[in-house]
Amino acid sequence: TLIPDGTVGTSVTQDGFTLAADEKVWRLELLNLAGDAFFETYNDGDPITGWVHSGTASIAKARNQTGIKHGQYVELFDGSDTDGWAGFDPSTAGFILDGAAASNTYRVVFWTGQDELDYIAGSATGVNFELASTAVPVDGKFSLEPFSISSADTRGMFARSNGSQTAEIDDLRIVRFDIKESSSLRLYLAPPDTSPSLVPGRYEFSLWVRRPLDARFFDDPGRISDPGAPFAATKVRLLMQQVGFLEDVSTPLMFTGTFNVGDSWQRIAVRMGDGNLARFDESSSEPVLELAVYPYASDDMDVGAVEIAAPALRFFVDGYTD
Repeated sequence: TLIPDGTVGTSVTQDGFTLAADEKVWRLELLNLAGDAFFETYNDGDPITGWVHSGTASIAKARNQTGIKHGQYVELFDGSDTDGWAGFDPSTAGFILDGAAASNTYRVVFWTGQDELDYIAGSATGVNFELASTAVPVDGKFSLEPFSISSADTRGMFARSNGSQTAEIDDLRIVRFDIKESSSLRLYLAPPDTSPSLVPGRYEFSLWVRRPLDARFFDDPGRISDPGAPFAATKVRLLMQQVGFLEDVSTPLMFTGTFNVGDSWQRIAVRMGDGNLARFDESSSEPVLELAVYPYASDDMDVGAVEIAAPALRFFVDGYTD
């Protein structure tokens, strides 16, 4: 989503560039498809919709450790049954907001207090936890390998092949991984769309970014006291590449950069190197240049919002001199 978010308010200067106080601000956000991300509506010990278990010893219930954890969270215990597990049913109505279509691929990310977790995302029929994946969370952030909901039998199952495992899960995030490259803000420019008009050469695409004041990063300690705060994007990726007029080019070059999002306004920029945009039809009415903004890193697709302002495209007539 992209929505207006007021103005900058106080001017900012960085490296000789100034972001004006009256510059318009927009909130760019990759939305969370998890129907219940924070579990704050349950009582301690309640079963939670969509979270299921198999085996007599397995449980999936809400827990509350206010002041220690992020408020309410899901506790999964697989017990000592060799085939027992606790986890989630992605086909449960409302668990995934876009309806969990079989043709979609999803990435599931969440916070956990465990040092490692064993899991399988797939068919719950004849499951063999000898084949389970073992993953280690980074700063409490755990992610499942992207998976498709191939049938009504698909589950996210947490269990070990022997012994037992407890998994504490909160801050659930779900994204459509199969449309990863399309989940961005894009602008396509034809030569007459700019002033002066586009010509072949070297360009710089820049943007000012900041964490929205009401949003918190996934690992923010403030989530203990504010467990339901919206997620802030931790990274922003900029992309610039030529489109159209590529008859003699097998693969257009992408000029891209990934940047951290901070609490204060900062200017980020990506420049073209050698390669595409060396020539094109300057009289074309079709796009020749694509600009894109991703509110996440390409190797860590995650939900979150970022404030953006003052996008700019600069042309260097004599090449880069600074």
